[in-house]
Amino acid sequence: MTKKLTRPHKKDGPPPKELDEELILKLSSILCTTEEIAQICGCCADVLERRYMHILHQGRAEGKSSIRRAQHKLAMEGNPAMLIWLGKVYLKQREPAPEPGTAQITAIDVTLHPKAIPNETTN
Repeated sequence: MTKKLTRPHKKDGPPPKELDEELILKLSSILCTTEEIAQICGCCADVLERRYMHILHQGRAEGKSSIRRAQHKLAMEGNPAMLIWLGKVYLKQREPAPEPGTAQITAIDVTLHPKAIPNETTN
């Protein structure tokens, strides 16, 4: 005969606090941290991660896709900086490296501010 292992009963207490899942989704979709969401919801971050991680992941995915959509829109409207950035990130485009031996060093002009020059009259 095998003995069945039983867990000790949890202490009686108030039922777990139900949090507003829609609020958690909205806050995570604007990429709030778990700690920030916990502060607003009045719970600890562990509770969010343990009970609402699926909602946090869903909201963060929606937030990231919104950012990507806005970046894509800017690029398609002809924003050169966004086109360059997206090309580098997604298409692995890079600035061409100079050929070895072709780079020339030019003179560097330096102008010092008058306050940066030590006063030679003080002895």
